[in-house]
Amino acid sequence: MPQVHTRSFVAAILCLVLPLAGCSQPKYQASGDPILDLRNPDLSERKRLDAAETAWGEVRGGARDLGDSRQAFKDLAWSQSTPLPIRQRLVALLMEDASPEGTEDSHRLAGLMLPRETERSIVAILASAAGSHGWTDLTPALVRSYARPIEDVDDSIRTERAALRDLHPGRDIEEVVFEVFLDPGEAPGGEGFRWAERARADAWELLSRLDPDGAARTTLLTTNLNAGSGLNEETSNLVADLRRCLHEMGTIPRTAMELEWMRSLQRAQDKQQRELNSAWWSQASGHVASLSGERRNGLELRHLEAIRWAGEHRPQWLNASREQLLAELDQSVGRREVFRRTNELGEDRSVGAYRYRDWRPSLDWADALTLLVVDEALQETEVRARLFQYAKADRDDKKTEYGGTLEARDVNPGSGDGFRLVLFRPRASDRRDDKRFVASDDMLRYSDRSLAHFHMHVQNAKNGKFAGPSGEDLRYCTRSGRTCLVFTSLNADRMNVDLYTPNGTLIDLGSLAR
Repeated sequence: MPQVHTRSFVAAILCLVLPLAGCSQPKYQASGDPILDLRNPDLSERKRLDAAETAWGEVRGGARDLGDSRQAFKDLAWSQSTPLPIRQRLVALLMEDASPEGTEDSHRLAGLMLPRETERSIVAILASAAGSHGWTDLTPALVRSYARPIEDVDDSIRTERAALRDLHPGRDIEEVVFEVFLDPGEAPGGEGFRWAERARADAWELLSRLDPDGAARTTLLTTNLNAGSGLNEETSNLVADLRRCLHEMGTIPRTAMELEWMRSLQRAQDKQQRELNSAWWSQASGHVASLSGERRNGLELRHLEAIRWAGEHRPQWLNASREQLLAELDQSVGRREVFRRTNELGEDRSVGAYRYRDWRPSLDWADALTLLVVDEALQETEVRARLFQYAKADRDDKKTEYGGTLEARDVNPGSGDGFRLVLFRPRASDRRDDKRFVASDDMLRYSDRSLAHFHMHVQNAKNGKFAGPSGEDLRYCTRSGRTCLVFTSLNADRMNVDLYTPNGTLIDLGSLAR
């Protein structure tokens, strides 16, 4: 059923941009050179479309050079300044060219455009052409296009999915996408900076979306893949890392950023970081191995540090049931005053559920444990002192927000017990404005063993209307796969704390006094 729906959509798009059989050529009256008129932005869209039809008619009649005309069409089709109806029509004309040289050029063009094109009507034309022509080598390009989520459009009716089914009949889409993850191939047209890396990341993110519970990926990683089956060294290492994470930690990454995080935990480039990560992994995996039943449900990378810390410092929490952990939270987080965010960069915004009691029924064991450990960290005098120190520095800096990591001291030998905040001031290139924090590459590399990421909303001492994460903050949380905190200044001596997670949980932890 979804495939029929998708094809109907493609057909509807093509009806808009392709002339009906038997229709007469448009009346073309302009400079006399249709290519020049097509390129002229001062002409109306209708006249430019008429010029395109006239030029293409001359190509078909042999009066105009095919190669030169295709190049002119492609230049305009690539340009985002070209009005969309014209771009649609030009791409459709190029794709319908049945000449051998035209088909070859269209093949190359589709491969180049699909990973980049965001206009759905044009993607529909390109994907339909790939599927109907049997261009199986464009599978990675289709996967990269498919990996871009579209709001309010279900993945089951995407045009890229229909094309992939045409190219790989009888096969599961997840299996096709996994093959792209293993072997992204060469960039279409021989061009593309870091093609393999980006295609592999896009394939993994798409797989995670198509397989939210991880069952298909687990099967593909453990039973449908023979070790050493023609994979290059880099891919073999990646698969080995994923299998080890699944076996020893009971989880696998979801997003591309999480995939990099997992790899860094096992293969950090810096020797000292690699050694520290290895020691951390041994501790964390040992405690994960002790978990059973409900305590293994829904494990994610972001839970592992909380599990490790609890195993070393609060073993009673590690042995507690979900209900026992929630009972502890009921007595602490559940009794605190909360602060509702009402403003989103100047626009009224009503935040959804933000109270602990709203989220209590959906918290699994690992979420409850992480919440307890984070709350334990925030009670430390030194953590609070550093928080207000950093808030003053942030308020004095009018060009950016500040942020960093919350970590247990014992993840760095010799640093002592307890917790600390580590500040990462954004680089000059990341200082976009005073209402945005950009996590630097240095911060991401450093935070392999961190408990959470944080940033601050402290532009004014009384900033309560901005209490809680913004839409962009929530999107970063989803991409990064991290537990995140935002600290908001309520007055000179009090700071609100909100915790939010990639699965949409948003819990106000109350306020901290100086």
